[in-house]
Amino acid sequence: MISYGAQIQLATITHLTQPIQTLSLFSLTGFCDAPQLIRIAAFMAELDVGWRSALLFALTLPTMLAALMLGLRASDRPAFVWLALLLGAWCWHSIPYIIGFAGAYSAFPWLTFAPFNMELWFGPLFYLHAHALANRGRAPRQWLWLLPGLVQFVYYTLCFVLLGDGPSKFAFNNAFHEPYIVPVETAVGLGLAVTGMWLAWREIARYRRWLDQSHSAADAFDPVWLRRFVVGMAVAIAVWVAFDTWSALIEVLHYVNVFWLYVVIGSVFLLLALSGLTHVDVLFPKIAVPETMPESVSESGAGSRAETGVSVDTVARAVRDGELYRDPGLNVSSLARHMGTNESYLSKAINAGAGVNFNRFVNKIRIDEVCRRLQDPANDQSLLDIAMDSGFASKATFNRVFRDLVGEPPGRWRKQARKRLKS
Repeated sequence: MISYGAQIQLATITHLTQPIQTLSLFSLTGFCDAPQLIRIAAFMAELDVGWRSALLFALTLPTMLAALMLGLRASDRPAFVWLALLLGAWCWHSIPYIIGFAGAYSAFPWLTFAPFNMELWFGPLFYLHAHALANRGRAPRQWLWLLPGLVQFVYYTLCFVLLGDGPSKFAFNNAFHEPYIVPVETAVGLGLAVTGMWLAWREIARYRRWLDQSHSAADAFDPVWLRRFVVGMAVAIAVWVAFDTWSALIEVLHYVNVFWLYVVIGSVFLLLALSGLTHVDVLFPKIAVPETMPESVSESGAGSRAETGVSVDTVARAVRDGELYRDPGLNVSSLARHMGTNESYLSKAINAGAGVNFNRFVNKIRIDEVCRRLQDPANDQSLLDIAMDSGFASKATFNRVFRDLVGEPPGRWRKQARKRLKS
């Protein structure tokens, strides 16, 4: 507890600051002693927290909280720890802009070279998240991906600690950092961002193909939010390149000119954080290497019983007669175990015999069952109840699959089917 005199001194120092700053300071009175609070107050009294700092802070704070929750609570920890690190890296990278727009670097030049720059981390961390989401085990050369970011952090830390006061740092910046380091840093950062996004996109596409081949509820695990993040970041990178090109060829842009770019990027990261939170309890299936087929089967283009030991008709009867389609989590592995066969044989029989992947094969059986129930006049179940009882995990997936396979919405099809029966 600080003394009354210290409270008066604290109020005197902060009387010109914004209300939010004063509230923040007095909220610390239970955790800091008087000298610490006075030093913090003196620091904040030099700041002018305007709408730019407030807006960036409003985007960054929930992103940081989401990162903490993802890192501590996610069911799929290996994947979401990487996502939490990515979100945390962006929040750390945003600090100099939040305090910079409040005048911190003008008031305290010694903050120059504080190790906030994290642009070499974004591409690698996003790729490592996508890889861990789809696969078991580490990504190839995983720690090599993190080396550029570590080198960058060490460089800025040494500059911050060893260069002394503001004038010394400004001299080093003008003589060495700006002409030699910044171009290399920008090129490497852009290269890592583009490469990381591209490799992550490939992993996501490969994961979706694997889900279609092995899971009847592929939509439930499809990381569509990562594709949206890649698109959003691609736009942001394009604008970033345009800004850098303008600065290099036409006119050097002040950091105020890139404010809205950081608002856009901050919004994209916030959406990624919120999307991650909606999947915090999901344990994503990992791409598994299927059991090896005999060479004669793997080289054959057919899928007959003689070659695989199972026919597509046998598979369809097992799924339909055993009502296995009613299980939303039905996958090629569990079906193979039920039929006492090999996953590769089973997949080969479906792909070659039916001409579709496992996901579409099972969903076609589910839709056939839904249609049978919908045209039954005695069945008064709702569309959603019928869909869920037939194995669909969500209303959105059911509606999409029904339109895809039947060609019209299920409600309209039900009315027309019953009209045909009456006539």
